[in-house]
Amino acid sequence: MTNGLVRAAACRARGEFFPKISLILLLLGALVLGAGARAAGTGYWHTGGNRILDANNQPVRIAAINWYGFETTTFVAHGLWIADYKAILDRIKSSGFNTVRIPYSDQMVSQNPVLGTMNINRNGINTDIAANATALDVLDKIIAYCGQIGLRVMLDNHRSNAGNSAQENGLWFTSEYPESTWLANWRALTTRYLGNTTVIAMDLRNEPHASACWGGDPAGCSSANDWQAAATRAGNAILAINPGLLIVVEGNDHYNNSFTWWGGMLRGVASRPVTLNVANRVVYSAHDYGPTEANQSWFNSSTTPASLNAVKDQNWGYIHNNNTAPIFVGEFGTLNSNADIQSTTPGSQGQWFSSTVQYLQGKSAMSHAYWAMNGNDRYALFNDSFNGIVNQSKLTLLQTIQFPLDQQPGNVPAITSVSPTSGASGIQVTVSGSNFGTMQGTSTVRFGSVNAAVTSWSASQITATAPAIAAGAYAVTVTVNGVSSNAATFTLTTATQPNYSFACPTALTVNRNANGAITCTLTRTGGFTGSVAFSVSGLPAGVTASANPASTTGNSTAVTFVASSTAALGTANVTISAAATGFTTRTAAVALTIASGQTGGVVTATGAVAGNSPWFAEEQVRLSNTATLTALTVTITVARNPSSLVSSGQYNTIGGSAIAQSVTTTSTQVVYTFTLASGQTLPAGTGRTFAAQLSPGGTAHPTTGDTWTASYTSGGSTTTTSGTF
Repeated sequence: MTNGLVRAAACRARGEFFPKISLILLLLGALVLGAGARAAGTGYWHTGGNRILDANNQPVRIAAINWYGFETTTFVAHGLWIADYKAILDRIKSSGFNTVRIPYSDQMVSQNPVLGTMNINRNGINTDIAANATALDVLDKIIAYCGQIGLRVMLDNHRSNAGNSAQENGLWFTSEYPESTWLANWRALTTRYLGNTTVIAMDLRNEPHASACWGGDPAGCSSANDWQAAATRAGNAILAINPGLLIVVEGNDHYNNSFTWWGGMLRGVASRPVTLNVANRVVYSAHDYGPTEANQSWFNSSTTPASLNAVKDQNWGYIHNNNTAPIFVGEFGTLNSNADIQSTTPGSQGQWFSSTVQYLQGKSAMSHAYWAMNGNDRYALFNDSFNGIVNQSKLTLLQTIQFPLDQQPGNVPAITSVSPTSGASGIQVTVSGSNFGTMQGTSTVRFGSVNAAVTSWSASQITATAPAIAAGAYAVTVTVNGVSSNAATFTLTTATQPNYSFACPTALTVNRNANGAITCTLTRTGGFTGSVAFSVSGLPAGVTASANPASTTGNSTAVTFVASSTAALGTANVTISAAATGFTTRTAAVALTIASGQTGGVVTATGAVAGNSPWFAEEQVRLSNTATLTALTVTITVARNPSSLVSSGQYNTIGGSAIAQSVTTTSTQVVYTFTLASGQTLPAGTGRTFAAQLSPGGTAHPTTGDTWTASYTSGGSTTTTSGTF
């Protein structure tokens, strides 16, 4: 991944079986569990078929998050300028992740520089990091604290010289840092953490691509650039020192003239797997991204979750499906708007991300790592103060595929009390006990055979809503990943019949070549918590509609209407239906007016500072338009203050070939330009972002004086607006 920058030209197009001995060990492990509970994830981990197993042969799943910085020119994990590393790790743990993937550079290990004060705030935070601490000293502290709180660590050789993104030449070596240095640094780190079972895996190299090839490729592969052979050498070098580690081998980006994401091509494993001197240690890793990263051919108007899954299965998922070896999706991430997290729009970022999570939901043995935790990343999970979540919906979705090690079979849940012990449906009931796990995940509370809605969850206390079922006494149980607790009794005194009603705004106007949305609401009564699905009928010609979400256990959905350039003008009575199993379908009528949209509409543009630290800054122009634009130019002018300030990239969220972007630099300023291509149009929409990324040169950039201009043509008239940051 690009560490806050957009990846340039990301690509050219850009039955589970255990060996008999493992099965015997699993049976023995089950006998031991009868004598006393133990947590999952004990000791060093190994593989069996497509699963990762702990030292007791219990299945485990790496559910990781990336925390980068050691590979960059700061030589240290990012965020320490504003937050304590222990607080960051505590939040990672409480968010449900069990592993941290930590990228580093060979330059960081070889030079191990003293870090000074610029990127580590010791004024009341990080006070246990010494003033003369080196990069490896800080890495030691992060790993030690991970061990204290039950997190595991995967080290990732991200690049050779310090910098952003994958290595520019796509290889695991450069002229300055040859393969011998790469291997020497792996040996040094393996020796440094020998015997420390917090470090469970070594990711040999981030995103091999370009001339990096997989040996045996029918299209050819030179021995000097044979990644499969190099991975074998590195894996054996590590295992010669510590035979207990998992060896993570990423793919490259091409095989037999087919291309995909950097690190995402593993077709060569079928004919030439990586075979190491210690068996059951190889985990194959792929990186997968959405159209925001690069508009690959498989993102189009015909894209479906099934077609996206087929691409995954062809390039790397088959290794898991065939029970050959474990798969670790080492990087996948998305932006923070709700539409970029979940969407049904074909080819969209939200469709890719939600379907990727769904793909992982269906493959419980497949491991993964979200990119990235960093609050200074455009795919950030944490906010820019590194002390909270940017978009809770994203974390909630990720929590469906997590695997907290303290919430696995072996830790048997136990109920000590429920309070109150009786009441009507809808009352809040507190269940107290132990071994519930730090978060709900897929765990449940049941009243008899009925799942109850949960409002809060911790390891020792759960608050749930008494369901709308018949009056009587019920056994309350907690089930944590298939393991059920003892039962406590709750008496339901009265029950209200579950029901729901449905309402939408009664009218909406949408212009041709534009879209509009309304929010429809559900009112639930009687403790009804079931899923409700939405559909739209009676649409005029040339108009499509979609509900997001298409079904929900929540209380609302947004219905978006899209009118084509030939949509039938006038008003039509559209029906929106809300259907739930066991109920008569509810409907709402909307008077949908399709207008010509010949006026220029409304365009709003604002400037924003998305990030500003001593090492990286980003200034954005955010634009929304209610009518089609036939021309658009956005300019961001940044004063070179300090004079060492330079451009480090730019991106826009329109993508494709519609927008041309360029940067020019003079002695006094850097100018970023984005221009709508001749002959192309930009339909009405919201949330368009044009971003200028810069390296401030050691101090935070004073944005006063930086300017932006947006010039656009709509409805035959041209308007120019401007502002400052």
